[in-house]
Amino acid sequence: MIKIIVDRKEPDSHSIKNRQDFQKVLKMYEKQIRLFYNPWFYGAVGFSSLLLFLLNYVII
Repeated sequence: MIKIIVDRKEPDSHSIKNRQDFQKVLKMYEKQIRLFYNPWFYGAVGFSSLLLFLLNYVII
């Protein structure tokens, strides 16, 4: 798929460098990974999985 943007000004090198904040990207990535290390995440997933299993067993 090709997107064509009409009448868009081409960014200069200074604006490109300002947008390339790799430390910010790494912080967001680490924040996203920390969710999976949180015990509350596994508790909620485990509880909902167990509940679905039990409901499926009772219904069938």
